[in-house]
Amino acid sequence: MRYCYKMKVRVFFLLMLIVEIKTQMDDDRNFFLNFTTTFSPRDTFTSTDGETPPTESRTPPHIIFIMVDDLGWNDVGYHGSEIRTPHMDNLAENGVKLENYYTAPVCGPTRAQFLSGKYSIHMGTHRGNTIACEPTGLPTQFPTIADKLKEQGYNTHLIGKWHAGFHTEDHLPTSRGFDTFRGFLLGHGDHYTHTRQYQGKKYLDFYDNTTPYNQSWGHYSTEVFTERAKEIIEESENTSKPMFMFLSYQAPHNPLQVPSEYLDGYEHIQPESRRKYAAMVTAIDEGVGQVVESLKRSGMYDNSVIIFSTDNGGDVGSAGSNFPLRGNKGSLYQGGIRAIGFVSSPIILAAKRSRAVMDLIHVTDWMPTLLHIAGGSLNSNDLIDGVNQWNTISNAERSERKEILHNIKDRPRFRRGRGRRSRIANRRGSSFDTWNVRVVSSLTYGPWKILTGGQARDIVYPNPANHPFLFIVFNGIYLYTELFCNVYRAVRNGNK
Repeated sequence: MRYCYKMKVRVFFLLMLIVEIKTQMDDDRNFFLNFTTTFSPRDTFTSTDGETPPTESRTPPHIIFIMVDDLGWNDVGYHGSEIRTPHMDNLAENGVKLENYYTAPVCGPTRAQFLSGKYSIHMGTHRGNTIACEPTGLPTQFPTIADKLKEQGYNTHLIGKWHAGFHTEDHLPTSRGFDTFRGFLLGHGDHYTHTRQYQGKKYLDFYDNTTPYNQSWGHYSTEVFTERAKEIIEESENTSKPMFMFLSYQAPHNPLQVPSEYLDGYEHIQPESRRKYAAMVTAIDEGVGQVVESLKRSGMYDNSVIIFSTDNGGDVGSAGSNFPLRGNKGSLYQGGIRAIGFVSSPIILAAKRSRAVMDLIHVTDWMPTLLHIAGGSLNSNDLIDGVNQWNTISNAERSERKEILHNIKDRPRFRRGRGRRSRIANRRGSSFDTWNVRVVSSLTYGPWKILTGGQARDIVYPNPANHPFLFIVFNGIYLYTELFCNVYRAVRNGNK
């Protein structure tokens, strides 16, 4: 009898485990129906139509890489959102949508991986964001995509958010391959004053190259960066060199600030925070439309590649939505790392546009992909984790990427003290013989994904369009939970 009881308990927990695994994979089920783990390496562009590959018959194209901050999966029109994004929708629908594309769960590591083509664990950026007055950032021994494109004869420009190190001059954008920089160095700030509070005081965080720049004070950041992008395009029109522009928008990252005219038409959206968030996204969409129009006026559009990417999932605490994906910004669940992304370009054959790519693509892949587009190549000393995805994007070929290592954090923190349990915990935690499942990590291999450690925000947040009241409730729970945790940490640190 006792044996039967134990067997029932074991079967029960086994069934619970199966249900949990199925729940984690439900978000990805539809996207992997056509997925195969058979990959064949291809190093050169081949056209199935018998046409000459566009990149071989043209001069190196202009590359415009647009990255936005904290945009959720459910926050663009072509994913069924209530938020209006007509310009982004048009680019995506007439380009190539990247529907199985991944970034890091937070801003700084994503940017470091984009710039270097390397996983965060290979650069020391895996622990999280670089913060004010902290001597960390993208290590200077690793060349950036801007460095590589300069070698190919490109003029390189960064507009907007940097967030990849700033404690020495060598870590600043103009020392990392960019000819010009107009924007801010930290992770976020006021969208109008461009200031950031530190230790009770507000400091200006806005620069023109390396010089503090206050001429944008009082002007909305999204509009400031859009105007700067248009200036760069006009200047590039009269040069023979190709242009690489990294347009790194600050929005829709908090604080939720936006000019009132973008709120028009969103009176029905609740709560107010979601309404402001929607307006911020629409402001970005308007900026994207203006950049594209400027490229067309200058005659540069026909030889341009436009890439759009968010840096991580949406922040529910700031009214973002990742529905129907599980999790939130900061977590290794799909809602934190599965990103909005698309590529739009006239140099992609018309027959290969207006489709969605379901192959695995990671933010590290942009380094070799953009370098390939520019006509360059990596040398033997460039040890990167990215994969050239241009054949997959432009010619519908199967990707070479089989897996993505989303992150491995340091060993978990164990209890302090001198007791027996503390010694055992630390001894086990430092073992190199077996994998410690308490370490926060995640790996995708084909259609499978594994997560270990304590993963935060383990729920699917309600769709604000269909369940605004539930969204308000969950949004409040999230905010108060974060507030409690911050107070607890402050008290704990104060008692050390």
